[in-house]
Amino acid sequence: MGVETSQHRIVNIKKSPSNTSVNTALPIPKSPSDIEIEYLETFTLVWLDQHIDDDENNRILEKRLRQYITYLVTFDNQKLCEQWLQNRSTDEKIFFIVTGESGKKILPIIHDLRSIIAIYIFCWRPELHINWAKAYSKIRNIISKSEELLEQILRDKIYFENIEDAGGIKILSNQDQNEILNLEKTSFLWYQLFLELLLSSSYIQSPTSSTALLQIILRYHANNENFLNLIKEFEKTYDKEDAIQWLINNTPLERFLTKALREQNISMLFYLRFFLMDIHSQLITHQLESAHVYRKQLMSSTNIAQIQNNRNDYLVFNGFLFTSTQPPDYSLDDIDDIQYQLVLIEIYAEYRDGMPPFACVQQMVNVNNNNNNNNNNDSTIIFMCGSIFKIILFEENHNSTWNLQLSLIDDKNLSVLNDQKETLRQTKDLSIIANLLERSDQRNKANIFSEHLSRLLPSNKSLTPPIKRPANTKAKPQPLSLKNVQFIVTDLSKHLNKFAAAMLSTLQSMTNDSLLIYDNGSDFDSDVTSDKRILLFSTAQCASSTTESFKQKAQIFILEEDTNKVDLKQRFDNIEDLIFELADQLYRYYMLEAKEDSKQGDTYSAKEKEDLANRIHSELKNVFQNISTNTVDDKPTINSRTTFIQLKPRRDTDPIMKTMRKLYKNIVSDVFIFHDAEDCFGHICTAEYSNIVFLIINIQHYEESSITGFEFLENVKHTYRYDPSSIVNDRIICNPKNLRYRFTHDLIGHYNNLGNEFNQRNNTENAKEMFLKAQQLCVLLIER
Repeated sequence: MGVETSQHRIVNIKKSPSNTSVNTALPIPKSPSDIEIEYLETFTLVWLDQHIDDDENNRILEKRLRQYITYLVTFDNQKLCEQWLQNRSTDEKIFFIVTGESGKKILPIIHDLRSIIAIYIFCWRPELHINWAKAYSKIRNIISKSEELLEQILRDKIYFENIEDAGGIKILSNQDQNEILNLEKTSFLWYQLFLELLLSSSYIQSPTSSTALLQIILRYHANNENFLNLIKEFEKTYDKEDAIQWLINNTPLERFLTKALREQNISMLFYLRFFLMDIHSQLITHQLESAHVYRKQLMSSTNIAQIQNNRNDYLVFNGFLFTSTQPPDYSLDDIDDIQYQLVLIEIYAEYRDGMPPFACVQQMVNVNNNNNNNNNNDSTIIFMCGSIFKIILFEENHNSTWNLQLSLIDDKNLSVLNDQKETLRQTKDLSIIANLLERSDQRNKANIFSEHLSRLLPSNKSLTPPIKRPANTKAKPQPLSLKNVQFIVTDLSKHLNKFAAAMLSTLQSMTNDSLLIYDNGSDFDSDVTSDKRILLFSTAQCASSTTESFKQKAQIFILEEDTNKVDLKQRFDNIEDLIFELADQLYRYYMLEAKEDSKQGDTYSAKEKEDLANRIHSELKNVFQNISTNTVDDKPTINSRTTFIQLKPRRDTDPIMKTMRKLYKNIVSDVFIFHDAEDCFGHICTAEYSNIVFLIINIQHYEESSITGFEFLENVKHTYRYDPSSIVNDRIICNPKNLRYRFTHDLIGHYNNLGNEFNQRNNTENAKEMFLKAQQLCVLLIER
């Protein structure tokens, strides 16, 4: 049975048998950084039109729309569109294009979704839809011409970008700077120091290429042809000397960076670091001595009130600030929403050391084009992201607009920032940033920051700098890392049952980076030199592939049922015992380091580690109790809903597909057709969607990598690769009759099994229904 249970192990927990079905396994949670970069752009375009692919003009319009917003999702089925929209995050911001007739039907259902911010009725006869459209406030326009639609969306994009920019404006109170740092100041300081880290090569090595960013785009949009084309274009045309061009020309790269800066997205800013450094270099090269500029800015009543209450304080712009040398014309016509007010920002800037750079766009572009003449009186001045301004004047005009005068300042104006930057520059201690994130109550960002450092720092340095705990902080402290031991779990994800997965997730959340989890043994480097003792929890196969030098310095615990393969002291024949052993070892080493810290006089760390050690087994006991409470004895609900899905090109007119939909529509629960592999995949793996799926894919038009992904979805029972033009192949069905036969045969077996399961539960009504479906299918098989 493996290593004997320690005295600290949870008592009275019934162990699952070692042959627990792997179908109950839960995936190891995504890392925080993966979750943070799921959406690359601020806006998404969605277009619903029953004939969207029947018109060449629509395809041309799609391409042009993607020049403004890369992520465009199209639908020709209202129900699918409705489901997709309802499952989007409320944080998304969607521009929705719909025909007049479809709009009548779908807007009553989706209009009030928070994610939808603008709606466009695109139809041949706008006059037919004016009356009913008045009931929907999010409708921006009713349009019949493509050019008008493009112009309207571009205007609205600029308008909504301006509103989003207001969310990236922060106020810093001008209070006694010697006081203990409060939440407001720590939130300001960590971002300023993080920008310092990103823009300097003295802390971590400068990125030599954009490879990491391109890998991220591939990870999240590997099936999206437009993003793949974007990568190809970028690789061919990007030049660091033209970084400003990429920033000002509404490129996807600019949209990625704008969103990342506005939301202070640590992961994306690490991946976009090369772009930030290139822009920063150009701004420094063309730094202006002074500037007097203007900007129109929409602000909410909350923004207005904050500035009114802090008239002698400071404003910080998270992102790049675009301004004009000429005062803009403005009126209340610029505002489409009564919750926003118009503010004319006037900025005075004289460059001094310690200031973020600012430069004229026209000079940079003209210099790059070998043309120093600039006859345009109106020039665009860009201020580097993170610029700080002193509020000089804030007053209301007679027409409910506002004037805001600002003056650019340097670090020396804020001693608290200057001191922190000097400390960072002298010590190179990056844990200062992690500590500030902790103290600003942003633990998740602190984890993400540490996760990236572990990848970027040299292997002979601590992957995650220890976080110092100030006694006065009110933020809930993050568990201290073990100084002398590194726990590694790898190659176990496919063996985890529900209980073991929940235990592992709990242990990871409690122990910070002291426990590293990998899906595959190939994901971690066993040759990495480390001063820490390593405890590896893995399978026999993975452990055997590690290097001898790694085995000599590591203690290995192995999941293996065969007693002849592994030494008894190392072997565990079921996953739960192995995870219990992991908990025991974590307890042991946290207690050992607590005693060591206590001897060295670090009572704070000693107390925290001892408390954590004592919580480990009690938390696992809670996990067991929660799972036991939420688990239905040994008879889970039978899912009898069965869906038939076809993934095929829009123009595929193969009659076999149409015939099969007709034959089976009254037998299966649902029949769906998809043309886009990504949409199909998203529909099947939607959390609320649990039907058993039989999927036919016409593989002529889809990548093998896309098809393979479907086979890993738990609710996809059968996947049929169909290609009538293919030669005989064991994996591909090329004969329509064979396709129908195999599909019908598998459905008969499926419904027979369901009938038998219902019989065993004495549920005769449902059993009869399943057997009748199987009988209908038998008749179809015989008749055809």
